Amino acid sequence: MKGLDEAKMTWMKKWAANLCLLFFSLIVSLFMVELMLRLLEYKPAPDFALTYRNYFRPDSEAGFDIKENFPKTRARLEGSYTYEFWSNELGCFGTPFSGHGSYILLLGDSFTQDYFKGKDTSQTDYHWLLYQ
Repeated sequence: MKGLDEAKMTWMKKWAANLCLLFFSLIVSLFMVELMLRLLEYKPAPDFALTYRNYFRPDSEAGFDIKENFPKTRARLEGSYTYEFWSNELGCFGTPFSGHGSYILLLGDSFTQDYFKGKDTSQTDYHWLLYQ
């Protein structure tokens, strides 16, 4: 009987030591992650949902669409780079539609909408081709 109690105590000591080692490892790991984040100056990505929260309106067919006559709003994309977005009376990202003359509607992704630092967008290319 005495041998059984000693075996049980040895087993409990091993488990207690392993449990202590586990908790110590978790504490050290969390400390290291915290230290790395503080040294690297971790900054969360900008929340684009907050930037565009009033830019869209409900639409029965598409689910959502751009609001008409949305005022110019400045947003930060990355680092210190900012851009402006707005909509005209048609609910398009572009200059106001005067109702006369030619008007070309360009549909596409963020490069079509001009969300990058470059000056040569598809919009400026089309403008150059049409009005050279």
